[in-house]
Amino acid sequence: MDTLLDFFFDFSRTPFDKISPPQRLDGLRVRLANPEDLPELLALTETAFAKHFGRYNSDPRMPAGTGTKVYKEWVRSSFSGAADWILIAEVNNQIAGYSVWKKGSALEAKHSFDIARCTLAAIHPEFFGRGLYTTLTFEGMRITHEFANHLDGPAHVSHYPVHRAMLKLGWKLAGVRHSFHKWLQD
Repeated sequence: MDTLLDFFFDFSRTPFDKISPPQRLDGLRVRLANPEDLPELLALTETAFAKHFGRYNSDPRMPAGTGTKVYKEWVRSSFSGAADWILIAEVNNQIAGYSVWKKGSALEAKHSFDIARCTLAAIHPEFFGRGLYTTLTFEGMRITHEFANHLDGPAHVSHYPVHRAMLKLGWKLAGVRHSFHKWLQD
């Protein structure tokens, strides 16, 4: 089981120009990913999610390493059209983290629900606690506010640094949900 907190941001209540930018780490540059970045992002994903505590890693019936494989496939599919933007945080020309962003679906747009989502993010453990996630989220907000008035981003209930970053940028906790693995057959 996994417990996720759903964070939500509403630009109609807080315009982007009213958000205080986070303090940037010296040598930090945020840019859009390109296809040549895929191998390095896969390696970063392996490192960042190796000791992750989510449902893919904690289910005793899933072989060790399955969780990391799921996240690596998520990154691959993001480069193949499952994402609209992949932002990369580079520190002194070394990729230190990324975030994956997606516009709302056609069905959501049809019903005038203008939303964009941060679907995945990872920071290399060497850069934990240095504000990279906050900066990646801020830069994602900068891009998405032109396309959507609302943002959504899930976070694991125990991922406190992510909670702090989202709240610092004005996101609100909008809901809590549980994800379960149900094994239908042995």
